[in-house]
Amino acid sequence: MQLQVIRQDKSKHPFMRGMLAHKLMQRGLSFDQAYQISKDAKSYFQEQTEVTSESLMQSVDELIVSRYGKELLRTLTSELFPSGKQICVFRRNAT
Repeated sequence: MQLQVIRQDKSKHPFMRGMLAHKLMQRGLSFDQAYQISKDAKSYFQEQTEVTSESLMQSVDELIVSRYGKELLRTLTSELFPSGKQICVFRRNAT
């Protein structure tokens, strides 16, 4: 089953590695770093079906420190969703 991210408003959205990588690049990571952390996060949560956005953000920060060090984390924008806006992707059947 696909991992669902639970936002503060209790809405649920599928975890998307590419969307996380995009947000991490907005925070200041390079593409390669963001993609690696996104892969790490997917592996980290592979046994779970749901995670809160707060828990995801905390875990992502821990993964950044583990892989790249505290100094890099200090240089990044602190919030995963700094604008308060989120991109949602809905699937439709193609015809």
